[in-house]
Amino acid sequence: MLRTVPFYYLRHGQTDWNRDRLCQGDLDIPLNATGEEQARAAAILLRHEPIVSICVSPLQRARRTAEIVNEVLRVPMTVIDDLREICDGAHQGLIMEAGFYEGRRGGSLLPEGAESLEAIHARALAAMNAALAHSGPVLVVSHGGIYWGVEHHTALVGPTLPHGEPVFHAPPGTKAPVWTRRRLASGA
Repeated sequence: MLRTVPFYYLRHGQTDWNRDRLCQGDLDIPLNATGEEQARAAAILLRHEPIVSICVSPLQRARRTAEIVNEVLRVPMTVIDDLREICDGAHQGLIMEAGFYEGRRGGSLLPEGAESLEAIHARALAAMNAALAHSGPVLVVSHGGIYWGVEHHTALVGPTLPHGEPVFHAPPGTKAPVWTRRRLASGA
């Protein structure tokens, strides 16, 4: 079960591989100029939020996003290895054909050597619980694949989380009997 505390989640900014629809998986690809701009925009959105600490993936695209945001927040930052992106095995480095992402996210597609959806959900839960054990509210800066696990464990399923757009998550409680999320960019 996911720790029932409020938290923020930020998918790293864009990379050239994201732009070109290449499957990067857990390969260590850097942000591009657009990704750096997205991180700066996220920092502006997060500047007045009550974030106490940041937990981040070890991959440079997430770390750089967190570093840019932390230029504004100035809070302790911790790298958590299991927040790294999912492994897409033999498909890493290849173009994501139509339906690839949906098949991986839904569990119907498993490239050779890739993490199963069950393994992704389990690793995401452990990583998120490790992050949420820090003083909070915590900002988790990670990846789209790890967010699949967040969605699974909060029963919040929706469209793909955009790059560089922070989302606030509120646990079940007196205001709502289920997890809720609010996109900071739109307020919705």
